[in-house]
Amino acid sequence: MKIAVLTNLYPPIQTGTAQWAQQLANSLTASGDEEVVIACNRDGVYHEEVRDGVTIYRLPPAGKLPSSTLFFNFDEFLLINSRANRRRVVEIFKKHGIEAVHVASQILDSTLLAHSACRTLDLPSVCSIHTYINHPANRFFNFALKAVDRTLMRHFVMRKFSAIVALDDPGAKYITQTYRPKRMEWISTCIDDEALKLEPAQPGRPDEVVNIVSVGHLDERRSREDLLQALSILKKEGLRFRLQIAGKITRARTLERIRELDLIEEVEPLGEVQHAELFDVLREAHIEAHWLDTIPGVGHASMESLALGLPVVTYGYEGVFGKVPYKHGENIMFITPGDVDGIADAIRRLAGDPVLRGEMGVQARKLISDYLNWNVLIHSYRELYADLIGS
Repeated sequence: MKIAVLTNLYPPIQTGTAQWAQQLANSLTASGDEEVVIACNRDGVYHEEVRDGVTIYRLPPAGKLPSSTLFFNFDEFLLINSRANRRRVVEIFKKHGIEAVHVASQILDSTLLAHSACRTLDLPSVCSIHTYINHPANRFFNFALKAVDRTLMRHFVMRKFSAIVALDDPGAKYITQTYRPKRMEWISTCIDDEALKLEPAQPGRPDEVVNIVSVGHLDERRSREDLLQALSILKKEGLRFRLQIAGKITRARTLERIRELDLIEEVEPLGEVQHAELFDVLREAHIEAHWLDTIPGVGHASMESLALGLPVVTYGYEGVFGKVPYKHGENIMFITPGDVDGIADAIRRLAGDPVLRGEMGVQARKLISDYLNWNVLIHSYRELYADLIGS
């Protein structure tokens, strides 16, 4: 098959969606499909390259969303839907004989670019949902964004897709309630086997200082407030630990909270860490504690931590990936946002039991190997594309 992946977010931009889109393209190519990626070029010029067998077209941005509170102060939300790019995409699809288009994430205007090209060439289209259009940190923004999502996005954007893919149980509920799609498929989010090929972490080593890593950009949605409060409790109890936050820092208030909670000596904001270097950071850790205060799920960074054999503390529940056997206390540690004492209990339990950390890390690595990597799940996407192309 000849498939195009269209996305605003693609490496070298560092987000979970960007990594996921790249891994989808690489996995389809490895399965024998011809794969084309359409993405933004943050350098501002048209560029074409072939990487790992994937042809990548990087288009000039049509604009850029301002780095503001509304957009979580993220400075790489590049827009792609311009008249010139619409013409380019149609020409690229014709050149490669593209049969189906997959848009990675609905949050930016790659959806509009895809609809334009698919309407012109009569192609089926798929959109996978990686995040929700909301703003938990601001009630007014949250109300306005949700209203737009349930009206304009539903009727004029999302219902035009041939199918929408949910990556987990919360995503399936969000899609059903918000978009009421023509067709929804649930295919669990997954990662490639890069982390599984690496030397695993050794979380069971009995070091005096427990090294905790929290991966993800530091913004209004991912403030780490609950995590910091829990660590403040543990510090007062005498636990020796270090917390490294790996992600772009766009929320100065969290840095102030670190000082207010007397965690300056324990917390180290690393800033944005390149993907390859992140594995080195994680291998030195005993625990990965995600941001804990947004929507439930197990994201890309947490899954890579699990694949490295790290126990992960995150917001979720058994059944978050359907039949995938996440087991609280066995291969992952689930918490509830706002339950600072519960988060402290989870970290306390892991910090005080090196054997448990080691056993949980082994089971976590096995879970990813058996259920949640592209080698296992790529056939589900290929079956979806084939069905849409055939119909």
